[in-house]
Amino acid sequence: MGNSITSPDDIKESGPNPEQDEIDRQARIAYLKSLTPAKRRSVWPVVTAAILAIVVIVAGLYFFVLEKKFEVKKAPTSSQSQQSNTGSDDIDVGTEHFNSTTFSLGFDYPKNWTVKEEGGKLTARSTIRDLKDTSGKTVKGQILLTIQPKQASLEGFKKGNGVAVRDSEKITYTSPTQNQRAQTYVTFVNYAHAAEGIDAVYITGDLGYQKSQAVPEVDIVRVDPLISTSFIKCASSDCSGPSEAFTIPANSWSEAAYLTKSIRTILTTLSIQ
Repeated sequence: MGNSITSPDDIKESGPNPEQDEIDRQARIAYLKSLTPAKRRSVWPVVTAAILAIVVIVAGLYFFVLEKKFEVKKAPTSSQSQQSNTGSDDIDVGTEHFNSTTFSLGFDYPKNWTVKEEGGKLTARSTIRDLKDTSGKTVKGQILLTIQPKQASLEGFKKGNGVAVRDSEKITYTSPTQNQRAQTYVTFVNYAHAAEGIDAVYITGDLGYQKSQAVPEVDIVRVDPLISTSFIKCASSDCSGPSEAFTIPANSWSEAAYLTKSIRTILTTLSIQ
């Protein structure tokens, strides 16, 4: 009882403990590691790779655009050149002005059209175009604008009166002379045959017609000069052979911009002395 006395055996048993030492050592190591900041992972390799990828993409686009810009194109043959405007507006290529001493008039026309004056008749002929017939079939053809003196009769009216397949439209001249009215009607005529469509577009002066109304020949031939637009179907790919009259659908005038823009440009710029 009272105070205990430590024996030599007890001192021996409380000597060095290897397991505890190892635990302490690991604890010290962990502590020392905690005092050393962890190395930050470098982002430079990722940034460098991204920059290289962007450089490669930009360089590729640059050389692609450069190649397209300086790409050498084969020069089209004469027939290919004629047919190159079948899907676009002729008027987009620009216009030129033509003055006729025979008819004392002038007008602007698409500069890829051909204007010819011979035999007392003036013609303006379009490039070769894709024209649709009244059944919807596409053929190669041309637009033909004709100016000629007052006529006694016309081939298209041999079977009788024509018919207006659209209401006549009034156009305003851009630069009328003192001898010229400020406005005129254009009339869309179908000749006496089965296919319903536009055979010709005539300037009819102060006479306008409603759709399905008869258009007598006498009304047409009284206009001087006689100005009409018709359509022809090519017999060959370059339209060099014989051609035949062609009927276009009535709605082509409102839907085929390449057709109407060219014709309207010529008609509205007519300046008659």
